[in-house]
Amino acid sequence: RLLWVAQENGATLFAAGAPLPCSRAFAIRVCDASALALAANDYDNDDLERLCELHNAGHLYLEDPS
Repeated sequence: RLLWVAQENGATLFAAGAPLPCSRAFAIRVCDASALALAANDYDNDDLERLCELHNAGHLYLEDPS
């Protein structure tokens, strides 16, 4: 489960209650499964590290669309 809260400079994403500072754009995308996949080319290195962290912790999974 993912939830985010806007902060003065960005956002805090909560994954199973654990806070993860990030941009608002990242928080919006990662909390919306359809936006997450469509924005694949819009992630910077920090976003990619956060995606890996979320995946490795079991909060996201990879799915083959075929």
